[in-house]
Amino acid sequence: MLFVRDESASIDTVSQLVGDALGMYWSLLDVTEVHKRWYNLRDVAVEIFLNTGQTYLLGFSTTEERDELHNRLLQLNLPNLVHHGDQRKEIRSMTQRWQEGHVTNFEYLMHLNKQAGRSFNDLMQYPVLPFILADYTSPTLDLNNPNTFRNLSLPMAIQDPKLKEHFVQRYEMLKRDFENQSAGVEMPLNTGTQPYHYGSHYSNSGIVLHYLVRLLPYAKLFIDFQGGSFDIPDRTFHAMRTTWKLASSESTTDVRELIPEFFYLPELFHNTEGFRFGERQNGNTVMMFSYLPGQMRTADC
Repeated sequence: MLFVRDESASIDTVSQLVGDALGMYWSLLDVTEVHKRWYNLRDVAVEIFLNTGQTYLLGFSTTEERDELHNRLLQLNLPNLVHHGDQRKEIRSMTQRWQEGHVTNFEYLMHLNKQAGRSFNDLMQYPVLPFILADYTSPTLDLNNPNTFRNLSLPMAIQDPKLKEHFVQRYEMLKRDFENQSAGVEMPLNTGTQPYHYGSHYSNSGIVLHYLVRLLPYAKLFIDFQGGSFDIPDRTFHAMRTTWKLASSESTTDVRELIPEFFYLPELFHNTEGFRFGERQNGNTVMMFSYLPGQMRTADC
């Protein structure tokens, strides 16, 4: 990796410096942000933001190696670097701007994702956006009906009130077992696990690739993730109604949220590459994607 101090340096000059080594280089003028990041659930990465809109996540073997690069970068003369102050103050400032209507909901949530260390460069720390709609059956969406929308005050696992008791009972059982084990009581299965409500996460690499399976290069990554093939057709991402029902009411292990692409990338739903995902048990092929019965119509249209 090479940073070029002189903006006038030519590509040929830089190529001579790099030689045949595999490397990257940027002008110091291009760097706007430098953040410490996690990679593969380890605190060993740094993410560099450029004024071109590109970002690069660099992973290291150790936290110490990462810290050394991070410190050296900040010691350089980076004229366009955005200096971040206290994180809580910055979030409060952005929240106020959002409340006053100066930034959109999308911009605000993406800012929170960045502050939380989430990155498009890491599938395990991918940005998260919430389900908004809860009605995927009506031919027309009534935006004045509160039941059209998901309850944002509750996690996905208990959107259906009937599931709340299940997770409460699980937590109390695990809590009791953990306390008994801590007290030295012999248990049939001594795991030493602290109590929890949910055994799965709202975002991970598998969920991200599940959503992006129709797009390259994510389709190839998904095939690798699945051990050499696409998932079975009935589990392939094929309908918003099915995805919502599983995450909100029909499964106690699926508590997923959405990813940003749902709000700006329609190609997410189109199989333009012509992938053959197979045939579901009901006889339908997983070629076309099912949105809403009314294909996204609303009462205002």
